[in-house]
Amino acid sequence: MAQNRVDWQYSSAFIDERLKLWDELKTISDGKKRECHPISVTLPDGTVKKCMSNDTTPYQIALGISGSLAREAIVAKDMNKTRSLYGLCHCERSIVGFESPI
Repeated sequence: MAQNRVDWQYSSAFIDERLKLWDELKTISDGKKRECHPISVTLPDGTVKKCMSNDTTPYQIALGISGSLAREAIVAKDMNKTRSLYGLCHCERSIVGFESPI
């Protein structure tokens, strides 16, 4: 029983240390200004939407146009690599749907 108590105290100290480190790194990250510049997002029908990098996600752009476009979107693509629809746009992107040519 005493062994478990020591493990718990160690774990608690470890967790406290990690939470403190997380708070420090989060504060640093929040303080950094992300660079924004104009980019283009190409929709499955070929329409090009202009937006600012690090300000929006491909999903938000699709949803702003229509709910059906957002539902049909599968992934975002940049430089022939697939990306999440939910990650911030950092560079030119295209939104790929089920009917989109790959």
